[in-house]
Amino acid sequence: MIQRLILPISKARLTAGMRKTINTKDLGYAHYGIDMISARDERTLFASGDGLVLAAGRDREMGKVLAILYRNAYNRASGAVEDIVFRYFHLEGIRVRPGSRVNSTTVLGVYGDTGRARTPHLHLEADSDTLYPLYTPSVSSSDFLVGRTAGKGTIRNPMDWLHCKADTPFWQSYAEAEDTGAWPEDITVIKNA
Repeated sequence: MIQRLILPISKARLTAGMRKTINTKDLGYAHYGIDMISARDERTLFASGDGLVLAAGRDREMGKVLAILYRNAYNRASGAVEDIVFRYFHLEGIRVRPGSRVNSTTVLGVYGDTGRARTPHLHLEADSDTLYPLYTPSVSSSDFLVGRTAGKGTIRNPMDWLHCKADTPFWQSYAEAEDTGAWPEDITVIKNA
């Protein structure tokens, strides 16, 4: 069954887009995911669809981390249906464990400022490499995540899968914060799932 993945934060604000290089006042490095916060300061994170928790743990660079596999996810940018791994970084608390089945009403935990985060936020990565869910180019080496310089070709923009579910019971909304360094399509193409 094809699934349309929804935002992990109900009232989401994009604070940093995915770029190979970002040159804003705060970021001067490659950013292999997106950063989000809640517009209502509600830090609860929900699963984006039907998935399987592949890994959960603590990393010195990225803080508390989750990796979830979502099968048959609709990529709205390409129109393809693909299996994708979402990695959630900087979590304050985690309420699921490896092997857990999740759906869009499952509370995964809360985002925070663990690891080297300067402010509370969710850093979300998408990776088409479903065999190695802890391999990320966001770290060079670490104690939980596996740094990877080769194979960056499997990293995808999470925005290509995310939809805004604006009806009951979700009532989601989405906006861009100022100075995100986001691509224009990250701001305009999220539609109701």
